[in-house]
Amino acid sequence: MKTWSRAALALAAPSLLLGCTIREARIRADYDKVDKLQTKRLSVVTQPLPEGVQSLGDMWSVMARRQVNLKRQFIAKETAAMVEEFEPKSRCKSGIEGVLWLKPNVKRDGKYLFTEVNATLFRCTDGAVVWEAEGAGRWPQKDDELAQTTAAYVKQFGPDVETYAGPSFHLIKALVDQMPDPVLDEKDKDEKIELGD
Repeated sequence: MKTWSRAALALAAPSLLLGCTIREARIRADYDKVDKLQTKRLSVVTQPLPEGVQSLGDMWSVMARRQVNLKRQFIAKETAAMVEEFEPKSRCKSGIEGVLWLKPNVKRDGKYLFTEVNATLFRCTDGAVVWEAEGAGRWPQKDDELAQTTAAYVKQFGPDVETYAGPSFHLIKALVDQMPDPVLDEKDKDEKIELGD
């Protein structure tokens, strides 16, 4: 029996192009029967920290939480960014049903930033992997189209994030677009509205 459904989503080499490539996304074959109804409330964790900088990790986690809440029916409630290794189940507690773990890597390339990420969604009941994907892209460090977004994250996390905010946003947005969508009941929907993210 197949455990995974695969989707090859792009073929372009990110080192040669501007823009994003989601290389592959995989979801459990039983997602519709199990996690679609049970894994809704998430903690978002970034580890390792991009370039070892705490403020960048914090930005990644918050940026991802906001995108998940905006683009998907998940209720992403918490964020963390850490240097040390961690066990995803350690983030599970009352009110958290899954952990979205982002493992980013960023490299400067002249005026551009090459950004890649491995993302994994774990469910809290047994620690099983529900969904995972890999993505990468190369974007200008200064992106005029995202000037307001960049300014907002600089205000929140400080000047260290300025040249990372635009490229990170592009990649995280593309990644979240490939995530599955759970089904919320009326109580869940009210909780998501109250979260206000």
